[in-house]
Amino acid sequence: MENKINRANFLNQWKSNLSWLKIPHQELLFDQSRLTPTNRKLFYANIGLIILAILVFIISYIFLPPIIPLFYSRPDSSQQLVGKNQLFLIPTIMFGLTLTASIIDKKMEFADEVISRSLFGSTLLFNLMLFITLVNIIWLI
Repeated sequence: MENKINRANFLNQWKSNLSWLKIPHQELLFDQSRLTPTNRKLFYANIGLIILAILVFIISYIFLPPIIPLFYSRPDSSQQLVGKNQLFLIPTIMFGLTLTASIIDKKMEFADEVISRSLFGSTLLFNLMLFITLVNIIWLI
């Protein structure tokens, strides 16, 4: 009987030690109570742009040739070509930038609203440039 009580105490203590892992889903990306309406709109604009980029990629995937030019900065034309699956790198990078900005904003609790707004605004600007790059690559082919 005492063995069962010791196990129960051990399990309860073990569960309480892991309570820091229980993060509410809404606080994983950003703390909604901390964001101002403008910053929230910038965050949702980033998410909307990512979803739009994924939709453009999925719709155009059927019509794309198997090899496309993606890395225009490489000197040789054969080094610029990649498979059309790698075009999904652009929406992935967009998501990574937005996730990084959200994590940075969540960790900087002392930050002013202007810093947070410039962080989400610059992320939106980079995501917009990446989206334009995606559309230009698809348009040129």
